[in-house]
Amino acid sequence: MRTPTFEQLVARGATRHAAGREVHRVACLLGIAFGLVLGGVAALCIIGAPS
Repeated sequence: MRTPTFEQLVARGATRHAAGREVHRVACLLGIAFGLVLGGVAALCIIGAPS
């Protein structure tokens, strides 16, 4: 097994960090959208609109 060079490690870490940030941003947006949907459904149920 060949040991990667320092430059390869830095490049790999940077790309992985950027990908992690992108995944985190998408997860945050999904969480916000999911929370809004759940909040709206709960508000409708509390108000009693379906009945």
